[in-house]
Amino acid sequence: MTFRAPLILALFALISGCACPPEPELRRYTDADHSSPEMALEYFRKAATRGDALHLYQCFSQEMIQRDGIVISQIEAYFPEVRARIEEQIGNIEDIEIDDAVVDPGTPYLASCVVRSENREERVHLVLETLVFIRFNGDIDNVQYVPPYGTEVVSIQGRELVIRAALDQVLDQAPSLTATNVYVATVERAWRIVGIEGRDLGLRKLVEDIEQRRKKEDGRQ
Repeated sequence: MTFRAPLILALFALISGCACPPEPELRRYTDADHSSPEMALEYFRKAATRGDALHLYQCFSQEMIQRDGIVISQIEAYFPEVRARIEEQIGNIEDIEIDDAVVDPGTPYLASCVVRSENREERVHLVLETLVFIRFNGDIDNVQYVPPYGTEVVSIQGRELVIRAALDQVLDQAPSLTATNVYVATVERAWRIVGIEGRDLGLRKLVEDIEQRRKKEDGRQ
């Protein structure tokens, strides 16, 4: 959801993490999005079956991306191998059935879904990830980050929607900054994949093996 004006931007301590601005969704091909764990896995299925590296990458949480060293350019370059590795972990992506999500009331930002394919089933863990992105008018750096899981950055106070965005670094750059400098502010709360229970997707190792094999093949030519 995108808010252009009016906006109230309240300050709180800078939160570590980084992310890219939200990208267009697969609206031409599916009604799925990241609004629920089940929909996020359906989105993942659609991106994988269509060979869409960008939207497959968007299904992974920042935690998983950093932990596994996932790079979108490598997904694009080796998509057939990436899809094959995913299917080794959960079965044929086109045939999987997605069970209803299980959410712990104590940690409502964490969920898991069982996915079934043929005679196997795997449990996929997901997290409700918040992405804050603010672009300003003029020569002012963008603000973009993923707060710690469970952090609420949006609230309704009276009749106003309030976005609590960390602006410490921006205010150091532009001390006279006001809300009128905001060009666009986006807060996205999306379910994304953290991992598969008891399994290691191992995309970093997969890419390393592919690149080493190709170097050897090039050396023999």
